[in-house]
Amino acid sequence: MFNYKNAALLLSRRISVASHVAVGAVVTYNLVGNTHSDLIAAAFTWLIMQAASFVLRAWSDGLPSP
Repeated sequence: MFNYKNAALLLSRRISVASHVAVGAVVTYNLVGNTHSDLIAAAFTWLIMQAASFVLRAWSDGLPSP
């Protein structure tokens, strides 16, 4: 049987790591290129991805353990 709790936790961890990598890439690109046009978008992207990760973790807490 598929274990939704472990799948949700794994997905939330991967989203959290991906958000840091994505924002790091955008910030590095903007600082090297001397443009600051995407920094606010990068911050909001990080916030939204962290919120999705938090929601998945909160949802998985209510699921039964395997």
